[in-house]
Amino acid sequence: MDRSRRKDISLTRKNDASPAVEEEAASTREAFKIYFENSFDVIYMYDRDLKVLSVSPSVQRLLGYSPSEIVGKTFPELDILAPESVAAEVTDAMRVFSGEAKENSEYVFVARDGSRMYGEVCGIPVMKDGKAVSVVGVARDITDRKLAEAAQRSSEASYRVLFQQSPIAVVSFDNNLVITDVNDRLLAIMNTERDAALGFNVNEVEDKQVIPYFHEHGKRRGSGLQRERSRRQAGDTVFPGRYQR
Repeated sequence: MDRSRRKDISLTRKNDASPAVEEEAASTREAFKIYFENSFDVIYMYDRDLKVLSVSPSVQRLLGYSPSEIVGKTFPELDILAPESVAAEVTDAMRVFSGEAKENSEYVFVARDGSRMYGEVCGIPVMKDGKAVSVVGVARDITDRKLAEAAQRSSEASYRVLFQQSPIAVVSFDNNLVITDVNDRLLAIMNTERDAALGFNVNEVEDKQVIPYFHEHGKRRGSGLQRERSRRQAGDTVFPGRYQR
């Protein structure tokens, strides 16, 4: 078969496959469009100048700006990033343009009304001729999660203050009766150091009568501790061997 004949056959095969390829491409574009327009997350694209090329409608629900107010402007012009997040965003963007994928960076965004929200952002480069020409990013609102974490930290901090300053001896232990924490009052009663108490197994106490108490009541009452306190005042050692001070 001559060269021209082979070329004609090759072109025919490409043309025969073209409708199927175009149909698949159209289906993919339609699926992305549906996801883009209805996504709860904010999907956006920006170029090397940090100019926004497109953004999903969900941005209006989260930040109060319509897509038309954002597209065509650069991030510095938009002023939607909190000052403490600007440097991190620029650094991450440069990394993505170098070909890396950005995973789960956290930024603070500023909405139109001045309120602040936390966003978890990932980004991937769009390559052309072996070079990253733009970035597609997805930002997820994690404000509720961050506020819950902050509230938990505050609650834990308050608990630590009450735990340490309590005039009553308090001990915390796990299911195996291994001590995980003690307050200063207990250390004073036991006349021992924190490092000696932490990791001690209550099953090793010399007075075996207190062990059922710990199993049954845990740290809810103080009678077992008072019993150990009486033993200490009588000159007995609560912690055996290596725990003596």
